[in-house]
Amino acid sequence: MRTRAICGNDNQSRRGSNAVGTMIWRRDFLKFVAFAAAFVLFGRLRGLADEKGTPVQFRYAIDFDHWLFAGNDPVVWLQRHLGQRSRLDLLDFVLVGVYLTYFVVPPAIGLLLWWRRSPGFVPYTFSIIVTLYIGLLINFLVPTAPPWLAADAGYLPPLRRLVAEVLNHVVQGSFATGDSVGGPNDVAAMPSLHFAIICIVAFFLATRLRYGAVIGGCYMLAMSSALVYLGEHYLSDILAGFLVAALSWWLAHWFARLWSARARARQQTNATRQRQT
Repeated sequence: MRTRAICGNDNQSRRGSNAVGTMIWRRDFLKFVAFAAAFVLFGRLRGLADEKGTPVQFRYAIDFDHWLFAGNDPVVWLQRHLGQRSRLDLLDFVLVGVYLTYFVVPPAIGLLLWWRRSPGFVPYTFSIIVTLYIGLLINFLVPTAPPWLAADAGYLPPLRRLVAEVLNHVVQGSFATGDSVGGPNDVAAMPSLHFAIICIVAFFLATRLRYGAVIGGCYMLAMSSALVYLGEHYLSDILAGFLVAALSWWLAHWFARLWSARARARQQTNATRQRQT
């Protein structure tokens, strides 16, 4: 009888552990689905932001760069002094490679955190989502042309859209294909979400690795240089992207701390009620 009782208790304990494990798995899976849905929705809405009829802004970003650099355009200067006007060179391919890491590094970190069930998954991913949607709101309110488009419209001297040139050089038509997948919007320069998301990665690395601040800082410097040289963003877009990322990072971690505090309070309340009964 005693043996049967022990076996029965073991079976109940095992079933309880399986139930808890299933509940945790479902919770983690729902987190992943929720964040994935937020990303998909952002892509759909981003493609609509340039269709609402708000006048596209060309001048203010150029004027801000002129104010910072004594009347000079950093984008124009970089392409004239570092690039080749008639052909692609190694620097173009390297900086486009840096540009493309935006599509790999941030989601890879998120997937790794989710797979390891890290408590950092929610604040990290929530920071990215808040950043994206703040940027989306600004895109709706102030659609801003990037440097390459401003040059096409005559607001700047001629510029090359090197991202498109390099990608189409590697695989013909690949730029248009990739652009359509991500929710095309040619007037979403302000703020630079490309740079803002890399700032989130840098903030994350600074809190997790011994030399994370140095690595993250170098990554931010490389990405900002690439975005300006490639004609995708002004310096004002870069600075605005940093501010949006910093605000989103603070909001996400404030929310995570608040949520954890409330969860602990609920657990303590439930434990007190169980002891009283």
